[in-house]
Amino acid sequence: MLNVEGGVWATTTVAPHSTLFRCSCVVLCDTRRRDVGIHYALHIDAAGPTGQRWASAWSTNFQLPSAMKFMVLPQITLPIEPNGGRHVYSFRLDGSHERFDILLDVLMQ
Repeated sequence: MLNVEGGVWATTTVAPHSTLFRCSCVVLCDTRRRDVGIHYALHIDAAGPTGQRWASAWSTNFQLPSAMKFMVLPQITLPIEPNGGRHVYSFRLDGSHERFDILLDVLMQ
């Protein structure tokens, strides 16, 4: 089974009153031969500091071409609240109850 875990992300600075920001993401994979060729869906849910939530703020479907150790996602755009603050981005695979949360402090320029 493919597992999603790990992450290092602390702050980002955006223009005042921004509601989105662009970023890159590298996913570390714990794969086995039996994972190769299977289709997966990765979802990123988001929550802002005031409790605003974005279910499936970003999603992608992919198929593992080999037993990879990491994959680089195409550049993505994630939602943020216009006043910044601490946001939580939850990474999860479709059909799995496991998720990995990344806390991000959004600072205004």
